[in-house]
Amino acid sequence: MRFTAGELAKMLGVSARTVRFYDEKELLNPCGYSEAGYRIYDEDSVVRLQKILMLKYMDFSLEQISDMMKNDSSDKRKSLDEQEQFLIDKRDAADFSYPVAGFDLIMVNHVLFYLERENRLQLYKTIKSLLKEDGRFSCTLLGQTHMKQIHDLVTENYPEVKFPFMNFDFFLENAKEEIESTFTVTSVEEQDNNLMVPDEEMVYNYITSFSEDCKQAASRDKDNLIEKIREKMDENGYMYIHKSGGVVMCKA
Repeated sequence: MRFTAGELAKMLGVSARTVRFYDEKELLNPCGYSEAGYRIYDEDSVVRLQKILMLKYMDFSLEQISDMMKNDSSDKRKSLDEQEQFLIDKRDAADFSYPVAGFDLIMVNHVLFYLERENRLQLYKTIKSLLKEDGRFSCTLLGQTHMKQIHDLVTENYPEVKFPFMNFDFFLENAKEEIESTFTVTSVEEQDNNLMVPDEEMVYNYITSFSEDCKQAASRDKDNLIEKIREKMDENGYMYIHKSGGVVMCKA
């Protein structure tokens, strides 16, 4: 199928001026021109403009968008990390919106537990409105026993230190009941990501990375903490750390 700039703009809920703007920035080139000289776009243009709008909405600069559109293989991990950080910072989910809709799948990775329950419930409704009638929604979550060995080690020795997830009220174990207020939950799958760490220094460095308070407390008491870590290791010199997390799959 072929579309004019106006038809493409209407399809994605933006102005024709927006389409022309991205053309001028060489982000969205037409596939051809009509006999009258008007820009013509095709179905690939629809997909490309959707991606541009998504990246722009996530606060990427035009230069960053251009780099990603030119080379999809370029540092995707960095791009994903920046997107996740944006979503984490966007705490007021009640005001969340998106410039286009009709998605087959929306994924929310390691974000929902940062939100208050009221905002999560509102966000579910917004996500559902952005999906196709038979669309799917998935979210990754932590389990209640995530990093329990590390948590117990730190709180036993430094009770003043608080882990970020100690105040969470939303976990893999209670997700189904809440999410089913809006979606049909099709599966809840826990992932097997447990660690066997062979080096006490690695565990120490991991602990100090949690927060500035944790870093300061551990640094003042490094030798003692290292010895406590050694006590947790098995006869082969490994410390077992349980990583509890998984994914919830839903349908609209």
